[in-house]
Amino acid sequence: KDNYDGYEIAIIKDGRQYVTIELTSRGYKPILVQKGIPVTFNITVDDISKYGCTNAIRIPNFDIEKDLNTGDNIVNFTPTKTGDFMYSCSMGMVTSNIKVVDNLEEVSK
Repeated sequence: KDNYDGYEIAIIKDGRQYVTIELTSRGYKPILVQKGIPVTFNITVDDISKYGCTNAIRIPNFDIEKDLNTGDNIVNFTPTKTGDFMYSCSMGMVTSNIKVVDNLEEVSK
């Protein structure tokens, strides 16, 4: 059985799935989402001036590059296949993972 310790698991509501992480000095927390449902991914930042290269994210598989600001940073995408998709800071040095599964209900913490 897969181990999802440390993953922030999306919550599905009204045809979308929502997942929020906080940017920390250790970088980004991995997230777990379901295939085929639009994702609203929020990265909260307490003070962007503290974070150097992690103040922007790249999610190459979903064609996303976004500068982060203090406060809420919303990234929208829809995963069309299952698997592990890396995301990183702008320089690619700090990385984390987006795991896409067929059914979130089958995933238990």
